[in-house]
Amino acid sequence: MIFAEAVIVFVGVAGNHHEVVERQLAPLLDHAGVNEMVIPAADLAAIVRHTDASRDAVKRLHVDGVLGGALITANGQQTFRFVIYDGKGNMRSLGETPLTSPKLSSGDLEILGINLGEEVSSLQAAAPRVASHPAPAPAPAPAPAPIAASPTPTEAPETPPAEPTRVASADAVSVDDIEAMTGGDSSPATADVTTVTEPTPATLHLHVDAGLGMTGRVFAPPAGVTGYTSTPVGTLHFGAGVTPTRRTSIELAAERTISMSTSLDAGSASTSISRWQIDGGYVLVDGATQIVANVGLGNRAFSIEAAASGGRTPDSEYNYVAFGARIAHAIGSHITLRGRFDFEPVFGGIDGMAMTLGTASRWGLDVGAALDLDLARHFAARAAFDYQRFSWSWAAAGSAADSYPTATVALRSEF
Repeated sequence: MIFAEAVIVFVGVAGNHHEVVERQLAPLLDHAGVNEMVIPAADLAAIVRHTDASRDAVKRLHVDGVLGGALITANGQQTFRFVIYDGKGNMRSLGETPLTSPKLSSGDLEILGINLGEEVSSLQAAAPRVASHPAPAPAPAPAPAPIAASPTPTEAPETPPAEPTRVASADAVSVDDIEAMTGGDSSPATADVTTVTEPTPATLHLHVDAGLGMTGRVFAPPAGVTGYTSTPVGTLHFGAGVTPTRRTSIELAAERTISMSTSLDAGSASTSISRWQIDGGYVLVDGATQIVANVGLGNRAFSIEAAASGGRTPDSEYNYVAFGARIAHAIGSHITLRGRFDFEPVFGGIDGMAMTLGTASRWGLDVGAALDLDLARHFAARAAFDYQRFSWSWAAAGSAADSYPTATVALRSEF
């Protein structure tokens, strides 16, 4: 009994004048033990664009790994995209290389060869080892007929069988070899093929989410100012976002307490805690782990609806700019772990202690984590926790801290 080897296939390069790049890739694919497979153009387009249809297109091939490429032209710039999936349709790698000519440079090939070897080895190690029955023994060959000492004048000597073609060893495949095999040909091919461009449906995504949560406030001021500590109260949460391109995003989030009150000498006063923030993000690292650089604008407010201000904690409002990063890591095919960190300088808003202590410098820090669980094709559940803390500093009065812990459960829909 023997074990079947992993089957990893290359499905081609989509786009105009792709033949030169395919010839450059051929030695790398042979060296990595990758087989070529011809598939319908629609399936190739789905695979290289990484849409909702990609997973189904890959799974229909019934292999252990799928590799594909595309030449993409957008805004006058041509880019080579190379994608790698496992047999279940999960993306393992997506890389894009800007091109200055119709072929890959020596440096591009060297990096691609290294990454290709690592990914293929990983796919081979992860592939299921299926046992198969041994091949039947070959039938015994008939006894050879007697051979004459020399051929007759009318007989041609028998030609020996040709030696089978062999693939060069690992040490023999180099960038120089690839350049020689492709002949340095940078002239465009004349084949009539379809241009692959960045389609709007493949990159433009919208999402909304809504849910309920709990929040609170802990305010620790200097001596002479009334502090504030609340029990957790219910909040409403709303979020929305758009990704205009594969690497850019715009996110909006807002929350507000449902019902909150503060006990004063004159009785209970309606109180509110609210927040909104809009962020712009750019993807720095895209793969199983995604890292996004983040810049945003936000507002956090605390307010007690009471005419008298003596003997109670002052109202506060923070208008701030956020600089930070977001990270997302896929755990399997249905769970995503997310985190974020922001530094938030305050540039305005209500300073309820300015009349008493003078103008303070204020800044904030925000850390958060969330767990997303895919429920259906366009729906996911999210459980999130966030902690935002603003620091106050006076030259003579010391410092203060104003903290807002929040927990949220929301339903998310994405299209």
